[in-house]
Amino acid sequence: MDIITKPTEKDVYETAGIFILKRLEEIVTKKQEFILFLSGGSTVYVLDYVEANARHMGLQLPLTVALIDERCRLDRKRKDSNWDFIEQETGIISRLEKQGATLVEALSDIGDCFVQADAYRDTITKLLQGDGYKLGIFGIGADSHTAGMRSLDVKRFEELFLDDELVVVYDSPDAYEYRITMTGTAFEHLNEGVVIATGEPKRIALEDLRDAGTRDQKDMKIDDYASHPSWMLHKIPKLTLFTDQAFA
Repeated sequence: MDIITKPTEKDVYETAGIFILKRLEEIVTKKQEFILFLSGGSTVYVLDYVEANARHMGLQLPLTVALIDERCRLDRKRKDSNWDFIEQETGIISRLEKQGATLVEALSDIGDCFVQADAYRDTITKLLQGDGYKLGIFGIGADSHTAGMRSLDVKRFEELFLDDELVVVYDSPDAYEYRITMTGTAFEHLNEGVVIATGEPKRIALEDLRDAGTRDQKDMKIDDYASHPSWMLHKIPKLTLFTDQAFA
């Protein structure tokens, strides 16, 4: 894992945005499809810098955009959905749509969370197993969670996130009832991951992530992942962390 440290949160977002844009430019030049997988939370702010620099360069954004994880409620209300949060905070979803981007949304008006997850799984599986260049933008919590994967008991964690499925839905321990999320198995199908994490409260989780990267992944045990879900990010072939935390 490469680590790029910047002095401020703003610098982190800007540097990560330029990094992602340069990768996009490389892939577009090769006439290859670029598939961008997004998380919710503060990582969405990097998109402003991607878009702003794309406009400055006169570069269109011919890409497919999908979510790494989504929040789902049984009453089908979209309150607090990651997709809507990204649009509300950045407006980039509607602008990308106008530019002809392919938008892959997890939630729909058809069926409950399980039906929606089944449909999303089919779409994401095709994208992950296709020939496009697949880059995911991830955040990390102070508790080491990433995407929709949180610490669970070992057996439950293995069944959900380390099985053959690339997308799962499960009853979440947080306030959102259900989570639809890509799994650790899905991470292996990505070409690249960009991790964006800022703030002192995340320092220990980030140091643990760094140290986990020095270990042979074949030696990792299920309980390692169950207690530190973010360590599964090391399943991604190429991983870069952008942070404002300087490590010893």
